Amino acid sequence: MKKFWDRITDAIRRGAHGNAFAINQIEIHFDGEAIPPHIIQGGDASYDFLAAYSSFDEVQAELALPGTIDHISCVNLLDEFNRQHYGLDHPDTDAGTIEEFYRDRPSMLEQEASR
Repeated sequence: MKKFWDRITDAIRRGAHGNAFAINQIEIHFDGEAIPPHIIQGGDASYDFLAAYSSFDEVQAELALPGTIDHISCVNLLDEFNRQHYGLDHPDTDAGTIEEFYRDRPSMLEQEASR
């Protein structure tokens, strides 16, 4: 099974629009709204996460998360830390969701690449 990082870069190579290197926050969302998302901040930590895991079950077990994972969002967050530390303050840097992984279907970029 491919790691999340490989799935992102493969989808982009196949024509999906996105910049894998702009991801600087991972948000792990749970079933239901009672549990707030688990957040991984920073570009390096985001890459480490995406390069290490390939399934929701693997993430769930390794991180001992408090609920069942619904989806995983990979975002570009232009907050003060990322502007200063990573130099992400130029107008061509898209903020927002770059990729979303779902338990039961292809990811957002994989769906775009297959059109």
